[in-house]
Amino acid sequence: MRKQNVVVVGGGLSDLFAVNKLTMNQNLNITLIESSSSCGGLLNYFQSEKGIYYDHV
Repeated sequence: MRKQNVVVVGGGLSDLFAVNKLTMNQNLNITLIESSSSCGGLLNYFQSEKGIYYDHV
């Protein structure tokens, strides 16, 4: 069987979840396109001067 190509545009949390589910189908070639340098969409984190990580939207 020939593999189908799937393109997911965006690397937000929902997009990453969709890609994860799509990888369960071995008949798909999956490409994720994200415009920023990291995935996660509006979900980000930063580290304080004391080394504590904080999540923020």
